Amino acid sequence: MTVIITKASFELLRKTEGRIINISSVSGKIGFPFMGPYCMSKHAVEAYSDSLRRELFSLGIKVVLIEPGIVKTPILSKGRVEDPRLKGTIFELMFKNFQKNVHKKGEMIGLDPLVISQLILKGLVHKNPKDRYMKTENNFKTFLMRKMSPKTLDKILNKILTMKV
Repeated sequence: MTVIITKASFELLRKTEGRIINISSVSGKIGFPFMGPYCMSKHAVEAYSDSLRRELFSLGIKVVLIEPGIVKTPILSKGRVEDPRLKGTIFELMFKNFQKNVHKKGEMIGLDPLVISQLILKGLVHKNPKDRYMKTENNFKTFLMRKMSPKTLDKILNKILTMKV
């Protein structure tokens, strides 16, 4: 849909030197367990935004990417479902731990949607916006997760997923 809307808007964007604001997620950079398809789609938005920004640079059309962490929205409560396919499998405990961790974090330290809307506004009106605006509950921790070796991150996430409750 992102590509279709961008193509449909292209002539107007070109005439006005408009801006394209795409919403990704930290999950576009860090693949979290049980979120493969979501992470995959956000990674695609990241790659598309980078390519598009480079293609449209000489036309004066800016492409800005917003990369939020967990945001307090109704999706957090909608995700609290048990997947019957996991019942009795080796993944049941891991999935429960993952859900508990994500929902607890989201409710306690998730970002207010207003914070994200302010980033979008900044991307729209700032004379020279950044290419990317990442905002998480803890930008430094997210930065470290992105920089550590995949094996180290795998071990940390596995510890969280396999702990007995």
